[in-house]
Amino acid sequence: MNAIDDENRTASEAGSGDPLDKPRGHKEVSGSGVDGAKLKSHFSSVMPMVHWWLGEIGLLLPPSLRRLFSEQRLLVTISHEKLCFVDPNSPTGEEICHALESGSSTSGSLPPYLLKQRCDLLLDEALVLVRELELPLEAESTLRRVLSFSMDHYTPFAESDVVFDYRIVRRDLVNKKIAIILYVAPTEGVEPAIHALADMNIEIATVDVASASANGREGIDLCPPEWRSATAGMNRFDRVLALSALALLLVVAVMPFIQRQQATSQLESELSGLRAQLHQAESDREDLLDRIERMTLIQQQTSAMPSVLDVLLELTHLMSDESWAGQVTITSGRVRLSGEASAASELLAQLSKSSIFSDPRFEAPLTQNPKTGNERYVISLAIRGNSDTP
Repeated sequence: MNAIDDENRTASEAGSGDPLDKPRGHKEVSGSGVDGAKLKSHFSSVMPMVHWWLGEIGLLLPPSLRRLFSEQRLLVTISHEKLCFVDPNSPTGEEICHALESGSSTSGSLPPYLLKQRCDLLLDEALVLVRELELPLEAESTLRRVLSFSMDHYTPFAESDVVFDYRIVRRDLVNKKIAIILYVAPTEGVEPAIHALADMNIEIATVDVASASANGREGIDLCPPEWRSATAGMNRFDRVLALSALALLLVVAVMPFIQRQQATSQLESELSGLRAQLHQAESDREDLLDRIERMTLIQQQTSAMPSVLDVLLELTHLMSDESWAGQVTITSGRVRLSGEASAASELLAQLSKSSIFSDPRFEAPLTQNPKTGNERYVISLAIRGNSDTP
C-alpha cells in the first residue's frame, strides 16, 4: 500500500497552490437548502414522545437484542497489519488489537460480549487514496456513476478493484463547477478485515476513514452492499422494528388529523349534494315559471281570437251561392281560402265587409276553369281579435 501513501503525498503537494485545496478534516459542504434549526424546532414537540416510545420498545427486548439495537456500536479500526476493537460500553475505551494475518482467526481471543454485534469500521489513512477533483456542475445528479466510469482516469485502479465515496466541498454556480473530495480504498487491502469480521458474525454498519477531526472520522461511507450481507437478516429485522415503531407513532400522531379530514370531506360532500339539489330546484322553478308564462300567453291569445266555428259561420254568411271554397286553412291568425267564384273580385269585396276579418288579399293570380268558366282564387284574410272588433 506504499503506492497509496505516495499518491496522497503527491496530491497534497500538487494541490498546495490550488484554490480547491482544503484540509482533509475540513467539511465545508454547501447548504442543501434545509435549515437544521427550523427542522429541530418543528420536531422538538414530538421528539420526547419518539424517545419514550423507542425506550418502551427497547425495554421489551432481551438484553442481547437490546445491546444489538443500541445506538452505541462497536468501533473497529483496521490498518495494514491489525484489527483493533473498541467497546463503546467500556468506560475506559480500551482497545483489543489482533494481528491481521491470512488464515488466522481472532474470534477465539475476543470477549464473548464483543461478538455478534454491529460495528463502525474505520480505515487507516494509509489504506485510502484521497483526491480533490473539480467537475462540471451538471454531473452532480449522476456523480457516483461518473466517478465509477472514470475511476481509472482519476486513480491508478479500476472501478471493480476499489470501493469509493465522495464528499462535496463546494458548488461554484458562476463557473458551473463542483468541487469534491474522492476517497478510494482498494478492496484487496480491506477484504481480509471484512472476512475476519464476517467469521465473528459482526455486521458492518458503516465504513469510514479515520481522520484528525473532532469526531475522528471523515463522515463518509465506503461500505458496498455485499459487505453487509453476512448478517442481512438481523439488519432487516432491525429496519422492520424501527419502521414499525415509526409507523405506529405516525398513526397515533396523524390519526386525529385524518379523522378531522374525513369528517370535513364528508360534510363537504353532503354540502355539495345539497348545492346540487338546490341548483336543480332553481332550474325546475325557472322552467315551471316559463311554462306558466307561455300557457298564460296562449290562453290570452286564444281568448282574444274568434273560435273556429265563428270563423266558418262568418265565411258561410259572406260567400254567395256562385262561389265556394274547397280548402280552408287557419294558421297564425289568418284564414286561407282556395276555391272558385263567378267573380272573385266581388267575393273579395264582400269579405272585406266582415266584422272579424281584415286585410283581404289574393295570394295567387286568378285563373279560369275551362269547364265551368269560374275563376279560381286563393284569398288570405287576417282574423281580428276581440280587442280589434269595433
